[in-house]
Amino acid sequence: MRKLLVSALALTLALPPIARADLLILPGGTGTGSLSSMTGDCTWNSTTNAITCTASSGVPFGALAFLNSVNLATQSTGTPQVVPNHVTSGPYPLQPSDKGVPVVFDSTSPIAVSVSAATTTGFGSGSSFYLMNANTGLVTVTFTTSTFNSQSSITLHKNESISFASDGANYFGGVFAVPYAVGTDIWGGTSIAAVTPAALASSAVPQTLSCSGNAATWALGSGYNAILNLTGSGSGCYGPAITISGTILQGITYTMWLVQPAAGSILVTSYPSQFDWGAAGSPTLSTVGNSVDMVTCAAYSTSKLHCTINKGF
Repeated sequence: MRKLLVSALALTLALPPIARADLLILPGGTGTGSLSSMTGDCTWNSTTNAITCTASSGVPFGALAFLNSVNLATQSTGTPQVVPNHVTSGPYPLQPSDKGVPVVFDSTSPIAVSVSAATTTGFGSGSSFYLMNANTGLVTVTFTTSTFNSQSSITLHKNESISFASDGANYFGGVFAVPYAVGTDIWGGTSIAAVTPAALASSAVPQTLSCSGNAATWALGSGYNAILNLTGSGSGCYGPAITISGTILQGITYTMWLVQPAAGSILVTSYPSQFDWGAAGSPTLSTVGNSVDMVTCAAYSTSKLHCTINKGF
């Protein structure tokens, strides 16, 4: 809520020098403290008690509201309300006047929001803010010097919001949204995060396996797909034994690409015990230099993978 400076004779309303329109609803009623007139850059509707103030870009404004009597707080009816500050483009530096006012970002393009240090005048201890993203453009909120829950920035997707308060050094608060999944959430399974197309695509990016002592381990929890670059005699991946680790997710299809070195003719010593090649049996790899063979395995169960091979890419 914007601060109202109340004296025996006047109410002063000051808003920041930025381009926007704001509406302040004053308590209604006809008792002590009724509004009688207004001067300055604002207009007053005597029927609804609505005060509308509009500013031009970069031009500060203010208004003086005169009372019939001593104190708005003595009004018996009505509740002061402030409608949201709608921001449609960026960058946007958060204003001290945004304290207690819902700041709603409404743009299909990204908006960068900066928050002054919690030691700055207008952002000190007890100052609280509420920000919401109402559109598809990402809103990235960056905290200058101070942090938010130990983070220097946070990104809001559509319909996400954050509420935070200053303790005079940093900001603390909550994020109101379903968290978005990343690749690791998808590989391991998640029940708390929303899966976006980008995260789904990220989960499919192949991991590159390495060999140690002519052994290669495919960690399924680090990716459904993998690439294994075979190497010549005396190197780490010369005739490797391949094993897998992690949980096999029933119904998932796993893919491994086996890449020959320039000289070619490198074989795999053994495949994971969970691989079932069916009647075809364990395959023989292509021997042509730099050729690629693709092993595709469908998880029949949590302990069995039905595998086939396509060779010579």
